Amino acid sequence: LAQQGFDVTIYEEHEQAGLPVHCTALCTKALWDLVPQDELILKNVLERVKILLPSGTSSEIPLTEYVLDRGRFDQWLVERAIEAGAKIRYGCAFVGMQDGNPLIKSASQTTSVPVDYLVGADGPNSAVAKANGMFTKRRFYIALQARVKNVRDPKAFDVWFGSKAPEFFAWSVPESPDIARVGVATRKNAKQYFDALLKEVGGEIIDYQAGPLPIYNGQPCSKGNVFLVGDAGTLS
Repeated sequence: LAQQGFDVTIYEEHEQAGLPVHCTALCTKALWDLVPQDELILKNVLERVKILLPSGTSSEIPLTEYVLDRGRFDQWLVERAIEAGAKIRYGCAFVGMQDGNPLIKSASQTTSVPVDYLVGADGPNSAVAKANGMFTKRRFYIALQARVKNVRDPKAFDVWFGSKAPEFFAWSVPESPDIARVGVATRKNAKQYFDALLKEVGGEIIDYQAGPLPIYNGQPCSKGNVFLVGDAGTLS
């Protein structure tokens, strides 16, 4: 948008872009059609996926996928946006609307900011969507993930279907030769399935991530001059 001549200001709730990290950051090679490949944001290149089926059988499929350093990737995107002319304000959160304009809260004050367009990129529980009557019929998967010191194959990632994570799937994605991102996403009892998966995979747990994954269910993604993108629009 900045490259196209718009006056763009990004309001970032946190004091640093990219943190905390919530996702697995596994991407297809189509990412490089959008951004140049940069070794600073790349953690691992995978060559195949192992699919573990409900029947107990498995199948391997060759493919090339990329595991990103998601925190660094978000910071990299901010740097590119600033280079293009966008401005960013850290520690500023959207808290509502007043006379058609967003209210932005910082540490010292809450201010009404005049805008021509408002883009909500504020996640699955989007405050922008709620304040503009666009948070309707929302359903979610619950995703739980841990970074674990245990890698079966540093060039392959595992995906489980069936009883390991009913209604969705579970995964183990190596970010390096020593560390994998292991997780589940399901509608109900996510913690139960997550604990069982960690026990099966084994290894020392480094840290945890968690969050809701929105399911698109016909929700509006635009209304007047307000637009929702990514998880805010249930479009991830």
